[in-house]
Amino acid sequence: MIRELVDEDLPALRALALHDEAVNAFILAQTSRPWWSAGATVFGVFDGGELTAACWAGANVVPVGLDPELAPLFAYAIHSRSSRYASVFGPRDAVLALHAALESYGHRALEVRASQPFLVHAGPVTTDVEPGVAVAGAEDFERILPASAAMFEEEVGYSPFLGGQEVYRRRVMNLLRDGHTLARFDASGQVLFKADLGVVTESVCQIQGVWMHPSFRGRGLSAAHMAAVVGHSRKVAGTATLYVNDYNTAARKMYERVGFRQHAEFATVLY
Repeated sequence: MIRELVDEDLPALRALALHDEAVNAFILAQTSRPWWSAGATVFGVFDGGELTAACWAGANVVPVGLDPELAPLFAYAIHSRSSRYASVFGPRDAVLALHAALESYGHRALEVRASQPFLVHAGPVTTDVEPGVAVAGAEDFERILPASAAMFEEEVGYSPFLGGQEVYRRRVMNLLRDGHTLARFDASGQVLFKADLGVVTESVCQIQGVWMHPSFRGRGLSAAHMAAVVGHSRKVAGTATLYVNDYNTAARKMYERVGFRQHAEFATVLY
């Protein structure tokens, strides 16, 4: 059967996610909070009393251990929730099956990124490290915000301020307050490079929001900057992860040079 999960189901949900902590870091990070389901609904399928698959439905939809054959069941539950969401992301087969099932209820995608290699870095950093990359703080907010917004717009094709600025500004500030944004500034204070530890668990950091100033691009500087981010993230948690669009061959080569190896395959559907 499928039903909405409640507080008593939290240990079962975390146990399901821990089958692959790297892949399911988002869920593990969300469920480590006292109000773990605030603003989201989590649906689960049970077999003989055991939770065998789940799906987080908040601002984004994120499947956990979801067999693609169960996608129509979860799509019906998500559709019945009557809420808007920005994307579906996670393991490729589950995401694409959910997208196909949601289409039958009239949900139309803006873009489907069907193949995103999910990369893991668990070994030593062996490439040169850019020493200018350091943890940014709340005092850097006004400098980091434009760089973060530029990264977002380049990545998804529209401004994060569409419909209002408060939610995105709060996200950027929270990352800074948590010490989860790294940046390099020039002598005038302009951001040359930034990256976020967007998801953090006890064992995993998922790197997000990577951006380099356009004037610095194409000069072979990315690997050293990313190596600095990886080095820091490995101190925060033992494993660094990220996922990248399969067509971004330059970034994939750079990540391989830094020491990332493919662990799984993601997909993202933007709505």
